[in-house]
Amino acid sequence: MQPIYWIVIAVAVVVYIGLRVFLDADARVFSLQKWADLNNFTFQREKDASIGPRYAQLTRLSSHQNCSASNVVRGSLGEYTFCAFDFIDLDQRRRSNVRHKHGPTATSFAAVVIETDLGLPPVVIERETLLEKVAKTFGAEDVQFESDAFNAKFMVRSPDKSRAIAIVGPAIQQLLVDTPLFEFESSLQVLELHGSLVLARSRSDQFFSEKDYPELLQLLADLLALMAASMSDA
Repeated sequence: MQPIYWIVIAVAVVVYIGLRVFLDADARVFSLQKWADLNNFTFQREKDASIGPRYAQLTRLSSHQNCSASNVVRGSLGEYTFCAFDFIDLDQRRRSNVRHKHGPTATSFAAVVIETDLGLPPVVIERETLLEKVAKTFGAEDVQFESDAFNAKFMVRSPDKSRAIAIVGPAIQQLLVDTPLFEFESSLQVLELHGSLVLARSRSDQFFSEKDYPELLQLLADLLALMAASMSDA
């Protein structure tokens, strides 16, 4: 086969991939807007640069400065409000060496933030991966709980371990162990508590689907109900 044919095939593959990405993104926008309309939520497709600064205290949302959200859904979750969005975190830091410079790298993920009236300690609950297991082996800080199943599935970090153990009680541990949203094939990666905010974040370069959101919001509602009850009993 002549070289020109390989070039034509390569161009066709690139065009096909680009078209698929465009169509998938468009289908996602349509399905999210439909879900929002059915539940009387508001939907904003355009970029919203205010979300990064608004939730800047959430360390697992962004550790960089240049970030923006799109496909933003806002609504009520019982007595609280939530904001769900796709997030592009563009790392503008450029590294250089003698040969070349690396340009900005972008990470994309989906997130849901619940705004509450609670005063929650800073706690990060992350699905344990091989990387976290290795980190534990080498002495990485990890809050340990009575539930072996919970300890095996999650890595928990907090500057205030006693408050973390108090707020993430046995009922919450069991709730998180049992939910299918943290299974290997699912997108949910991390929960973060900080003050009045609760964050649920997907894996990098993955998004929650419109089918995930009802289950995710229900999980967060159950989580907050248990936390509010434990705080009122304290």
